[in-house]
Amino acid sequence: MKTEDNEKKIEIKKYLWLISLILITIIVSSRYPVDFALGYIAGSIIGDGIIFTLILWFVLTTIMKKGKWAWYEWLNYLVLMTVVG
Repeated sequence: MKTEDNEKKIEIKKYLWLISLILITIIVSSRYPVDFALGYIAGSIIGDGIIFTLILWFVLTTIMKKGKWAWYEWLNYLVLMTVVG
């Protein structure tokens, strides 16, 4: 029973970035056309998200000695840093 709970939490973690990206797209496209919203979000990801995510990764892995990130953690932090940026 305990392993089933852990598997559900892991699955949610793996797709949290996708859920967040869909919600952000819905919010932005409620005000602007969908094609503009997607372009705006892509520009924000490239302009802010990647840079801030790399800085955060560097700080956490080299200075604070945290472990490696899984593929979904990269995407989760990318969406988070895009929203913060």
